[in-house]
Amino acid sequence: MGTGVAILLGLQGVVFITWAFFLLKNLLRLRRDVKEQLGKEGFYNPTVMETLTAFGWFLKEPRYQRARMILLALTVVMFAVIGLNAMLIRPGE
Repeated sequence: MGTGVAILLGLQGVVFITWAFFLLKNLLRLRRDVKEQLGKEGFYNPTVMETLTAFGWFLKEPRYQRARMILLALTVVMFAVIGLNAMLIRPGE
């Protein structure tokens, strides 16, 4: 494995961890928003319909615009790094 490939694999790992952290952070934010909207206290698991409603909020509401753009950018970067790795890694090496 060449140095460039090793660097790209490391970069891919960092981008994936950042993407996963950001996604989890926003899923927990949506869960908290559903809980606040319903006025629930303590531990609460939203139903499937409440979860789908929260996903709709994430896709439509302006308060989530920044989060959508960051998630989109991280996804594009992640796929770009995956594509670069696929082009640089040669079979049998």
